[in-house]
Amino acid sequence: MSTTTTELDSVPYHDHRIQVSGATCLTWAYNPGVSTSNVAGYRTKTGTVLPDWKRRIAMGRNATTAFSGDISTWDSIPARQDIWGNTTGTPTVGTAADRKASCQWSHGISSVPAPPPASDQTQADNIASTKFYKALEGTMTAFQGGVFLGELKEALHMIRNPAQSLRRQISNYTDYLKRNRGKMMRKPKNNRLQWLSDSWLEYAYGWAPTLNDLDSASKYLDKRANQLVQELVPIYAVGFVESTQFVQASKVVGVTNIYTINRYSYRTHRVYAGAVSSRAAGSTLMSMDSLGLSPRSFVPTLWEVMPYSFMVDYFTNVGDVLSAWSNQNVGLAWGRSTLRRSTEVESGPVYPTPSGLLARLYEHFVFEGKTKARKTLVNRGPISSVPIPSLQFELPGFGTKWINLAALATARQELRFR
Repeated sequence: MSTTTTELDSVPYHDHRIQVSGATCLTWAYNPGVSTSNVAGYRTKTGTVLPDWKRRIAMGRNATTAFSGDISTWDSIPARQDIWGNTTGTPTVGTAADRKASCQWSHGISSVPAPPPASDQTQADNIASTKFYKALEGTMTAFQGGVFLGELKEALHMIRNPAQSLRRQISNYTDYLKRNRGKMMRKPKNNRLQWLSDSWLEYAYGWAPTLNDLDSASKYLDKRANQLVQELVPIYAVGFVESTQFVQASKVVGVTNIYTINRYSYRTHRVYAGAVSSRAAGSTLMSMDSLGLSPRSFVPTLWEVMPYSFMVDYFTNVGDVLSAWSNQNVGLAWGRSTLRRSTEVESGPVYPTPSGLLARLYEHFVFEGKTKARKTLVNRGPISSVPIPSLQFELPGFGTKWINLAALATARQELRFR
């Protein structure tokens, strides 16, 4: 739900003077009078509340809310000029030629300044968007090259390497059986079974460390699945445009004559921020229930010397796990855009210039004062799309050619002990 709050402020603006002539100058005590106008300042904010922002951030989703603000401030300690003299140069006080005046002046800054020109915003947008898309493309390319996803790669290595080792050990076992097939066929059937059981136990005990490694890898993947399924890398780009302009302002009325040079500072600040996300194409986990490779969990028979159903179930599952986790979709997970535009005007030193109306000065006082005014506009919102397509890639080195179940199936056909 969008809400708007506004705070108003009103400050007196000074641009007034009083001048007296003749004998009145003797008794009149420099009183410029009271200001009759004001400058309005205000602070307006409009935004929305997102109650579940913490959950969104934890999920890598966009938690940016729309926000706009308009702040206008104006403050002034007015400049002052008191002057007394006469127009003839005759040093006779109180004659008709005498002039006495006092003024207060807010340096000609009578309102809150306008925002920076639209051309500054266009320039800042171009700078920030160029940096943003360059950072975005670079980060996506870095994902594709394997620069990130280090923890995921380590977890997949924990699965692939022991699985490859187990696959080689199974092949070694089948080769051993094939080499001794002829010798076995000359033995009685009871001796064949005993020999098969002994050889199985000998090889299966050697597989125990590999199986322990696989079990550890499976538990690690189960425990860290929620964290490994997604990687977020923040990106940030800024476009900043600044310019300065000097404008002279003056107060010349009667015998008063002062001027200053006001400085106008224009700043436009565009920010594009977000995070590149790499998500696993799937979140398949290992099924260790299909292993069944405890040294005493299997007793070979004449008809089936190895649990080939285990190999199909297990190695297929390993292939699914590696494929699901190594295939990544990379894109912009969330993004935000912030635009800040501000103009500040500040008075400079005050320079008095004796009026040409006066030929003689008796008294002259100048107080510089200071006037500042500022206009700031802020707009923030989520980025919903970018003109760079998402990428799909596979982490290098996690293919499944090493499984080659067909080779094991062929070996099985050759191992017949009947």
